Amino acid sequence: MNVRCRVRLVPSLRLYNGSVTSVQRQRDREWGANFAAILVCHFLNFVLIQASFPFIPLYLRELGESESSAIAWTGLMQVVSSGMMMVANPVWGSLSDRFGRKAMITRAQTAAVAVYGLMGLTTQTWQVVGLRVLQGAVGGSGAPLTTLAAVTLPPHRLSMGMGVFQTAQFVGVSAGPVLGGLVAAAIGFRGTFHVTAGLMVLNALLAYFVIREPKDYGAARTHPRLSFSQGLAFVSRALCCRCTCTRWPAKAPMPPRPLAWSWRRRRLGPRAAVRSSVGWAVGLVREPSWLERC
Repeated sequence: MNVRCRVRLVPSLRLYNGSVTSVQRQRDREWGANFAAILVCHFLNFVLIQASFPFIPLYLRELGESESSAIAWTGLMQVVSSGMMMVANPVWGSLSDRFGRKAMITRAQTAAVAVYGLMGLTTQTWQVVGLRVLQGAVGGSGAPLTTLAAVTLPPHRLSMGMGVFQTAQFVGVSAGPVLGGLVAAAIGFRGTFHVTAGLMVLNALLAYFVIREPKDYGAARTHPRLSFSQGLAFVSRALCCRCTCTRWPAKAPMPPRPLAWSWRRRRLGPRAAVRSSVGWAVGLVREPSWLERC
């Protein structure tokens, strides 16, 4: 009797194991395709950013500014744009929690299309400055793409996937100036802005039609809320870490931000806020353009 039971159980176990394997393979294909689309979108973002904006000082010279005034205007644009990003990014992050990360990605890329397109139509320096300020106010798609990549990857692939995600960013930063230089040499700076706007349209379409977002907003809201001092401590420490590691050859490798938040939220007490605020101020003075690398 026992032998018969064992014989009957073996086929059922094999069928069960086979069904689990097929389901797992299906899930692997689904997250793999979605993560690949996120990688391409992230890569193109940095390619297009670096294809045009490194040449803004030369573009200002083309608009009639002297060498010294072009340098001064470029510094002013960096400061004001970074300040706008510092104010706007928390707002867009809050809206991302409410309306979804994919919506914020599409919004930021659509705004980038308008900024790049209008940049090629400018005739005076103040117009370029205004568009850079507008770009800082509308924020970027780097933060929602990072969060979306983290929630898309399965736990056993998270470390590897985020490493590949950072690699895509570095490759895009390296390839962007090459592409921008070739296009600028062929059709000029204005044409470079227009080509960038056109490619950003394709990138926005990719994000809207191909990338899928897990529906986990309700689960995310069940996490305990941080106090003001704990939130200030986490943000200031993260900024200090970013600022003090910017002179490395390829930027300091950052841990996945959702994981860092989960790990730190129970470790910071109110006293850490004061110490971290001092460190944030020192880091900000040392490297004022840190927001451009967020």
